[in-house]
Amino acid sequence: MAAKTKSLINTALVLVTAAALLINCTGASSSKIIVSPDHKKHTLINASLALVIQDEKPKVIYHGSVRKALGTGDTETLVRQFFQRGLLSGLSEEVDVNEVFMPSFIPKYLVTKEVVDHADEAVTVEIPMNGTKLELSSARTDLVLFLSGIRIGTETDQYYHSRVDHGINVRVGRHLIYISSFVLWDNRTQNFISYGRVKSRVPIRGEEAVISEWEEVSKQFIRAIFEPAGFLKRTKRR
Repeated sequence: MAAKTKSLINTALVLVTAAALLINCTGASSSKIIVSPDHKKHTLINASLALVIQDEKPKVIYHGSVRKALGTGDTETLVRQFFQRGLLSGLSEEVDVNEVFMPSFIPKYLVTKEVVDHADEAVTVEIPMNGTKLELSSARTDLVLFLSGIRIGTETDQYYHSRVDHGINVRVGRHLIYISSFVLWDNRTQNFISYGRVKSRVPIRGEEAVISEWEEVSKQFIRAIFEPAGFLKRTKRR
């Protein structure tokens, strides 16, 4: 009888642990995206996209070594360089646009501010005022993706372990994460398409993150932003 009771307790512990792991793995990838009620999903034709990283130095918190994936050198510099390079490459591969570029000059423009409640924090997003035409290069600019409040790295620092994610905070190994506020702007209609706060999260399966995991977290981040607008390439849609 005692053996049977012990077996039932062990089974219950396994089920509780499995449920905790499931909640932690799925819930932690939360994003909050608001799509304009005026936006109609449509195919982009020969569109160009400007990527604007508004943070002078995106926040990098990486616990461990990036040498295996990104090479030798200063960790923060290597991570920021990959973030930019990975986004430019991923946007070209994942999004239905012909050209992706980073403008060298950003003109001043008036903004409206919207508050996005994301997980247990409220984030203020600055959106160009309706009717704003952004002249970012000599070439035509159809869409603009603004990124701000960026955090890149691992989810292993004390700040994130001390926060409760959906009521549970269980360590299940390390993850790569991208977190950022964004605005997707339609420079043709001079109105926003969507805005919000996005988080992508990929498990580090080995001792240190490898390049394929960095590429995956970058692509997940892009998909999370562009899927609600219907702008992913058909072959990439899931």
